[in-house]
Amino acid sequence: MDLHPRYEVQQSSLQYRYSRYNPRHLHHRVQPMNREIDSVSQSVIVCIGPSVAGQPTQFLLERAFASQSLDWRALSVEVAEEKFGIACAGMLAMGFRGLRLFGQYESQAVTSLANGDTNSHFIGRVTSGCPADNGWQLWDNCGFAWLDCLTWNQPPPSLIWLHGDSRATRSLFVALSQVPVAPPWLWTLAPVDQAAKVLPGQIERLKTEGRLTEAETIDNTSWLQQQLMNTQGESNPPTQKHLALVTQTAAIPDSIGGQISDLHCPSLSMITSHSSALPKLLAGCPLRRIGESELAVAGEAYDLLRWTGVAVDLALLRDAYDEYCDF
Repeated sequence: MDLHPRYEVQQSSLQYRYSRYNPRHLHHRVQPMNREIDSVSQSVIVCIGPSVAGQPTQFLLERAFASQSLDWRALSVEVAEEKFGIACAGMLAMGFRGLRLFGQYESQAVTSLANGDTNSHFIGRVTSGCPADNGWQLWDNCGFAWLDCLTWNQPPPSLIWLHGDSRATRSLFVALSQVPVAPPWLWTLAPVDQAAKVLPGQIERLKTEGRLTEAETIDNTSWLQQQLMNTQGESNPPTQKHLALVTQTAAIPDSIGGQISDLHCPSLSMITSHSSALPKLLAGCPLRRIGESELAVAGEAYDLLRWTGVAVDLALLRDAYDEYCDF
């Protein structure tokens, strides 16, 4: 159930109201798409999977291209598993401008197309790509979508809490590592050794600060309360506390789940597929649960920014998403 009200955002949240979280800054670590690439006469994004039926991406992309008067097109193709590599090589050779992956190809692309990409191998899946000098440059849009969703609130998160080891927490960890100035965050029950491959040399510092731990250190609220207090600094007036929780595979311990109201957070954002976490966190704390539809739209918006350099209005994409789902 999506507890967040229908979009009221008047302009794309990819332009973040808080400039210090502007995702345009993410490109300081990634190579922009080569605009001089020999290409088909019209710029084309290909949505590819063993089955693409029921996927709204092509519909959203076409609507976005039209709204920006971009001479781009989106195509959906179904490709047999044994021909996936050949198809991707062919699309690269023909100069297609972008790749959007679905189904098992999200993980298959990591082994067949993302050689040497530590971020992709750490997450285990990728969603999208654009042509680069040595093949496809791939990324997982999910982490950036989650970060985008978490910045819709006013104020922005005082603390982002990742709990458990899942695609959600891994992808958001990668996104946070690429934002020059990220919201304060911590990660409990984290795959520390594997994370060290993504941020070599920084993991020990994060462990020392208590922000990254393999242990379930949240046996009471005092530890998390201290983490929240550490984010406040000397701001005047004090920053209103807003906790953002991201967990998919790990339940929230009863010791803290029943006491979440003790943190005195005016608001809580939550991304979870673990049903046992929800009832405990509802008690005594205003909750905004970020739904799959919000994440899907934010992910498409992030890809559009990477492919075209244009930040598309999220309200337009959400309307297109709802229209597609109503078919």
